[in-house]
Amino acid sequence: MKHEKMTHRKLVELLINFRSNERKVKVLQFELANRPQLSGTELIEAMSLSVPEGLGGLTGHISDKTMRIALQYDDRAHDMNIEAKEAILQELVPLQAQQNKLKYYISLLGHDGSVLVGYYLEGKSWNQMEQETEVTVRTLHRWKNEQIQKLLDMYLFSKQYNG
Repeated sequence: MKHEKMTHRKLVELLINFRSNERKVKVLQFELANRPQLSGTELIEAMSLSVPEGLGGLTGHISDKTMRIALQYDDRAHDMNIEAKEAILQELVPLQAQQNKLKYYISLLGHDGSVLVGYYLEGKSWNQMEQETEVTVRTLHRWKNEQIQKLLDMYLFSKQYNG
């Protein structure tokens, strides 16, 4: 949703995908917090020390370049860790901002946003909402459309201030 005009269709897509996007945010947050850190030693083992079967171990002396090579592997492992973190953040930050904005704008509707909350955010069925509210499904659909229009108005209004 970066710098493009919000339309009714895009807003409905955001609402439909809300619960799926919430799961994605949680997965990305977990991956960010629990991703393994690659070390230079692991990189050396994975890239340099594999010996084809049947050749046996290598013998010989340790070169004076060994320390420099090890430091280069440590630097590369550090860079790879940063790249992995940045890749997660590149997806997480805009998705989280999109979700937070949608939740906040819906909260501004107060009780008027109850159909959007029930159907899209909580995943209730129309029949379930009809029983809870004692209002017909037809009326719930009308309210939903009114709430979506109010939400769209908020997005369009905010567009003036955030590009």
